[in-house]
Amino acid sequence: MEKYIISRLNETINNVTNNMEKFELGAASSHLYNFVYDDFCSFYLEMSKLTNTKEETKQVLYYVLKSIVLMIYPYCPFISEEIYQNLPGHKESIMIEDYPIYDKNMIDQNAIDQVSLLNNMIKDIRNYKVTNKIAPNAEVDLTVVTNDTLFDGFTDYLKRFSFAKEIKLDKKADAKGVSFTYHNATLIIDVKIDVKELKERLSKELEHINQEIKRSEGLLHNENFVKKAPKEKLALEQDKYEKYKLTKRSLEEKLFSIAK
Repeated sequence: MEKYIISRLNETINNVTNNMEKFELGAASSHLYNFVYDDFCSFYLEMSKLTNTKEETKQVLYYVLKSIVLMIYPYCPFISEEIYQNLPGHKESIMIEDYPIYDKNMIDQNAIDQVSLLNNMIKDIRNYKVTNKIAPNAEVDLTVVTNDTLFDGFTDYLKRFSFAKEIKLDKKADAKGVSFTYHNATLIIDVKIDVKELKERLSKELEHINQEIKRSEGLLHNENFVKKAPKEKLALEQDKYEKYKLTKRSLEEKLFSIAK
């Protein structure tokens, strides 16, 4: 995990430096923003919660944060100075610090590939839960099909951030469930669903959709509304009505499958 964030940091330093030298300030700031928001804050900081007692992790957090502040300095000099002055071992001013220098020897492509796979799996599990209206903390059983033994070290991360009850590593896909395929692995999700709770939730959604269909039909069958409403509004209401009917059919099919 530490090799990954150091590798991504050096890629970012390289991209930002190259763009700054070409006076492409917008492109440089985009590279920096994406690294800070996606790689450091959204991902590595979350992952470090499992290892923040390790001195190595603390040193990496400090090193990456300081590098970020130094790269942000040309864009936000005053707030960067304020943050810098609160870092341990700071100099009199951030102005006399050396700008981060790209080191290609600090890039470990294997670490980037491995951790990116973990990150994609976590995202896919979370998106699957959102799409299927499953609680974010709902327990799942996972099977990771891969020949790569390096993934063994990622099971703790995957378990923590996907709320997995059990994670099985296998070399062949025998498990049942929803699968996601990657270039060197397959993830199979088996969700443990409370049938009673799911049925109640779907029934409430169906009741709401029926009310919307009734409201929409009332408008579309109202001659005064049809005659006086702008064409755009009428078309919008008709479109909503068709989508309501599709949603109703989907909910009814889900309820029927549960009943079976």
